[in-house]
Amino acid sequence: MTAPDPRNRRGRILFAILALLLAVGVAPLVWTSYQLVARSRETVESNQKESQLDKGRLISTQVAIYVDSLRSQVAAIARTLEMGGGAAASFPERIARIRADRSLENYLRDRTEPAAPRDRTNLVFLSVVDVEGLGAQSGLALQDPRLVEQLQEAFQRGLSGTRMISVPIVSSAIQEPLIVLEEPVYAGGQVAGVVLAVASLQPLREITNLTGGRSGFDVYVIDSRGRLIAHSDKDRPLGEDLSGVEIVRDFLDQSAKMAEQPAASRATVYGTMRFKLTGADGKDRLMLGTYIPVPDDSLWGVVVQYDLERAYFYANELRRRALILVAVVTGLAVLLGSLLAGQISRPVQTLAESARRLAQGESAP
Repeated sequence: MTAPDPRNRRGRILFAILALLLAVGVAPLVWTSYQLVARSRETVESNQKESQLDKGRLISTQVAIYVDSLRSQVAAIARTLEMGGGAAASFPERIARIRADRSLENYLRDRTEPAAPRDRTNLVFLSVVDVEGLGAQSGLALQDPRLVEQLQEAFQRGLSGTRMISVPIVSSAIQEPLIVLEEPVYAGGQVAGVVLAVASLQPLREITNLTGGRSGFDVYVIDSRGRLIAHSDKDRPLGEDLSGVEIVRDFLDQSAKMAEQPAASRATVYGTMRFKLTGADGKDRLMLGTYIPVPDDSLWGVVVQYDLERAYFYANELRRRALILVAVVTGLAVLLGSLLAGQISRPVQTLAESARRLAQGESAP
C-alpha cells in the first residue's frame, strides 16, 4: 500500500486554513470597504447636487435682478421724457434740447475712467429717437453689424409699442457681451419716440467668476440659443455655441417645452444629470451638472457643473487605502496559514506514519 504524499496532506490543510481565514477576516473587510466607498461616493454626489442647486439659484436670481435693473433704467428714462419739457414742447423739441445739452451723457458711465461703485452704470450707448428716426445719442460708437441690426429691430418694435430686449451679442470692439434694450415713449396716448440702449453684461462674468473661482465649479450663463454669455473661466470665448453639450441641450429642450409658461413657473424647473464632456486634451470627463432657468422671460439659463473624478478624490483615496489593507491582510493570512499548516501537518504525519507501521506489524520506533 502506497503511503499518501505528505505534501498533499499539507496542501489540503493549508487550503482549509486559508479558506477559513479569508472567510472570517478578508471577505468581511472587502465587503465593509466596498460599502464605505459606495456610501462615500453617494454622499459626495448628494452634497454636490445640493451645492450646485444652491449656487445655480443664487446666480440665476442675480442675473434676473441685473437685467431687470437695466430694463428699469431704460424705462425710467422713457418716463422722464414723457413728463419733461412741458405740454407745449413737442417730442422733437425735447430731443433737440437733449442733443444741445448733451444730457444723455449723465446716464452713461465714462468707459475711459473707472467709476465709483455708487456711480457705476453699465449702459454703454443711449439714444432717443422720434418716429421719423431723428434723435440724440451718446456713448460708444458701436459699429458691429449685429448690434446695428438689433438696434434697427428695436426701433421698429418700439414704434409698435412693444418693449424689447435682444439676444446677447459679443462686441468685437470692446470684447464684452452686450444686449440691446428698448422702451417706447408716449405723448398724448401715442408712441412719440423710442429710447434705445446698449448695456454691458460684463457684471455677469464677474458674478460667475466669483461663484466658481477657486471652488472648482464650472459656472456659466447661456442664452436661449445655448450661446455663452458668461463663464467662471475668463479664458472661455464669449458667444461660444454650447448647444452640443448634453446638459445645455437638455436645458434648451426643457426651456422650449416651458416657453409658454409664466416666468415664475419656469424658474421652478431644474435638472441635475451626469454627462460626458470632452476636455482640451481630447479625453472625456464624467461631469455632474445642474441647470437652473433665469426667473424672467429671457429664457436664459445657468449651469453649474463639477468633474466627478475630482469630486470623488477622497472616496477614491479611501478605496486605494482599503485595497492596500486587503492586500496586506491577505498576505498575512497566506503566511499565517502556511505556518499553521506546517504545525498541524507534522504531528498528523507522524501519527499517520506510526499507525501505518503498526498496521504492517512493525514495531514503533
